Amino acid sequence: MTLSYCQGTKCHEYRTQDRIRGKKGNKVLRTRRRSSFYYLGGNACSMCCERDWFERFGEQAVNYFGRITEPLETKLDE
Repeated sequence: MTLSYCQGTKCHEYRTQDRIRGKKGNKVLRTRRRSSFYYLGGNACSMCCERDWFERFGEQAVNYFGRITEPLETKLDE
């Protein structure tokens, strides 16, 4: 079974109670599992982690999947 961890680039740096793991004197901050709220298409645990991912990879993703270079139009029925 594959565990689904948050893909936020800074998830393991945010100091929250559910991220603190380990015994006294040897504690670490750990990446959360992804949220059931489906941030970043189900790959992030929060909007904050979603934003972190997009700040780092958003430009690359838009370029890869296709940047719009002409305005899009939808015809109106009158």
